[in-house]
Amino acid sequence: VRLANAKSIDASAIDSQIVVAKTQSIIGNGAIMTSSNGVKLLGTIATHADGVANLSITGGKLTLGENSNVVLRMFGAGSHDVLTADEFDAEGMFNLVFDMSYFDMGSEKMVSFNLTDLFEGADNTLFANANASMKNDNGKFDMAFDGVNGTVSFTAVPEPATYAALFGLAAMGFALYRRRR
Repeated sequence: VRLANAKSIDASAIDSQIVVAKTQSIIGNGAIMTSSNGVKLLGTIATHADGVANLSITGGKLTLGENSNVVLRMFGAGSHDVLTADEFDAEGMFNLVFDMSYFDMGSEKMVSFNLTDLFEGADNTLFANANASMKNDNGKFDMAFDGVNGTVSFTAVPEPATYAALFGLAAMGFALYRRRR
């Protein structure tokens, strides 16, 4: 299912769930309006790639099946995907994937997110059932994930050239020190 340009799927008249199977996905920036049974996800759900778009489950519950994937694109400390639902549930361990391809750390060395800011309508108990990983450009960041408190932190990893410059500076300082003695 692909939702583009804030289009929507209205399944509120359907009594049963909308089920996304293991090899299927929902990608988009619109809304899915559901009955109270909501959407059961066994595959992948991802919001759109423009940094502003969100995916919203309106009037229903998003149930994350075991080993399902939720891909959130992170663009910066104040710009990221948001997945919204009236209620979230997890049937086992699900996977949170943070797409860092376009992440701009700015002048910060570390940035931290509370996952309830990324999953509006969720509480922290949901994230105790989550594995977390990064996608793309993984070498630029270290990630720490606290599923119990629902926080994830990214720390900038200096480029090898930065380490080389620091080492060179230290070596020059040592040489000057030795020369003075």
